[in-house]
Amino acid sequence: MWVMCACEPLKSDELLSAIRLDPKGDITPLSEEVDEGLLLDLCNNLLVLDSQRNVWRFSHLSVTEYFEKNHWDLVQAHCYAAKICLGLLIDTYKEPRTSSVDSLRDIHDLESRARDIFDPKHSLQKYSRYYWITHIQTQEEQEVDPVLADLLKAFLGSPGESSLQYRQWYLQVKADRDSPSTFDFPYIGIREISPENSTVLVMCRFSFYTLLSDWWANAEISLSQTNSEGENLLTLAAVAGCRPICEELIKRGMYVNLESGIYGSALAAAARRGNTETVEFLIEKGADVNLQLQTGDYGSALAAAARRG
Repeated sequence: MWVMCACEPLKSDELLSAIRLDPKGDITPLSEEVDEGLLLDLCNNLLVLDSQRNVWRFSHLSVTEYFEKNHWDLVQAHCYAAKICLGLLIDTYKEPRTSSVDSLRDIHDLESRARDIFDPKHSLQKYSRYYWITHIQTQEEQEVDPVLADLLKAFLGSPGESSLQYRQWYLQVKADRDSPSTFDFPYIGIREISPENSTVLVMCRFSFYTLLSDWWANAEISLSQTNSEGENLLTLAAVAGCRPICEELIKRGMYVNLESGIYGSALAAAARRGNTETVEFLIEKGADVNLQLQTGDYGSALAAAARRG
């Protein structure tokens, strides 16, 4: 599954570590170590280790088709990977850190070399830290996997109060930005989801709706919450192009023409990002196309759309 859905080709230390983890939420204890030779034997020529790039790949495109037809599809593979990533992050950050971000090794009593998987510097940690969001996003509009939904909730905490693990993940990503070794990983706009004690910001910005539909239906959510750039929740959902979250927020009483942040309004944000469906939905709900914005960088939604080109 990992080779099928990985957001970037996996090196040996990443893949050999990932296959030792249990996707059911019980990350520890780890299964027995597998080396490159054993993995190649077990996979019976379906996988190869690319000697030039030093990454794992399928031996032929037909292997992907075989697995999709006979075992699991791409969505299921992403679901599996998301469980591993979240389970690893939850286990890694389950203890509060009393010193620097990079000293998590001191917190865990590493019983063997295998426990290095729980060190934030491990390559699988870096992969999980930056790609759990991508794997989760593939589950939108899919049938909810209850194990994955529970893991996501455990990692986030609640819409209004983040978990210890989420806050420490946030601090680690923030610290990573000063390290050139992480430049190969996708950029996560920390200020967009700051402050870290409120996970509703990341829920809106990255379209976490399907797996958290019961939260959106029933949980207490402060509609006045804004991020460090002054963006309100509706604007963040518009940036993400997530119509269902926009709809839930408006149902809860959020004013569709509320001005805030660098975009100025939710409609301007959706227009600037080119999220046509969200633009149409917001207009349907009363967003004013001609509103002259007193905040933000664009002046109006029409100007924001023009800026996009």
